[in-house]
Amino acid sequence: MMVTSVVLGHDGYDWLTFAAQAGGALATVITALVAIAALLVSLWLALVDRKRSREVTARAEDELRRNREAVLRAQAELVTVWLDQDERAGRGDVMLSNASTGAIYDVAIGYGVAYGAGTGFLKGDWNSNDALLFINRLAPGSWAVSGAPGYPGGGMHIHVEAAIAFRDAAGRFWARDATGELQQIEEHPYEYVQAMQPISPWATIRRASAA
Repeated sequence: MMVTSVVLGHDGYDWLTFAAQAGGALATVITALVAIAALLVSLWLALVDRKRSREVTARAEDELRRNREAVLRAQAELVTVWLDQDERAGRGDVMLSNASTGAIYDVAIGYGVAYGAGTGFLKGDWNSNDALLFINRLAPGSWAVSGAPGYPGGGMHIHVEAAIAFRDAAGRFWARDATGELQQIEEHPYEYVQAMQPISPWATIRRASAA
């Protein structure tokens, strides 16, 4: 007859049973830790996904805003003005380009500081409209105004160029200063340049000859 030996502790406890129970408890702890780790990873992935979602949404909103601004500025961006000769040479021609497909309105042509100390659109610094010219409507195309506005004066190391304010076909008001910067304005162009009433002189324009 075979006799099986069982190892007992000092108190008679079955160490094999203890080992089995300890192993089960360890497995439970490991399972719990794995579950917690999985939960933490899920939370982290959710946060990352939320952050990415916010970034994608922000980029989409920024792109939509830029596209909306581009649509609003589309016609105004195609309107430019410049002097055909040095502004100190007298009343030379002002050249206008409306490269859009629609007319612009309530045009005010003046001066601004293109280089040096001074504002990009001179306004309200005189007692008459001599340094301004006005056009009721400017059709698409290239145009010339015979006789620039009266030169408002300048100083050393300052270059003065033409500037323009106008209303686009959608009724929005714009100003392009002597540096070429375009901005949307709240005021009517004639109010923006602080023109004296009644409005004059009205400019006579002609089609610019091809170069």
